[in-house]
Order: sequence, then structure tokens, then C-alpha cells
Amino acid sequence: MASLRSLSNDYYNNRISFAEYRKQRGQLLQLIDEELNGVEIVTPQELDVELGSVNESLMDKALSFLKIDKQKETS
Repeated sequence: MASLRSLSNDYYNNRISFAEYRKQRGQLLQLIDEELNGVEIVTPQELDVELGSVNESLMDKALSFLKIDKQKETS
């Protein structure tokens, strides 16, 4: 909590930009939440990366299935 207060003071005294304040505040709040609730937060960017690899593998499977199905039709 002291870090959050210090960060707020830095922003309100114009020592850091609003963008930097928001970035650091988000990181601090995430750490506080993880410590209090024991739940790790996944950012949207991390989720996109994880889902992207899952979606790719599902897409690859679907395409290979369709290719096999198409080959059976032509045989």
C-alpha cells in the first residue's frame, strides 16, 4: 500500500506521466490482488497469445480433417 501511495504522490506532483502512472498502478494492483486472493491475473495480451496457439492447432486439425474428407470423396 505504501508503494501505491508513493506512486500516487509522484503522479500528482508531476514526477511521472499519466501513462507511466497507469502502467505502474496496474502492476501494483495486480500484485496486491495476487497476494491477497492468490489468483494470478492473465492480461488480454497473454490470453491472445495462449488462445492464438490453441486456435491455430484447432484450425490445423480442422483443415487436415477436411483434406482427408475431400480425398475420400474423390477416391
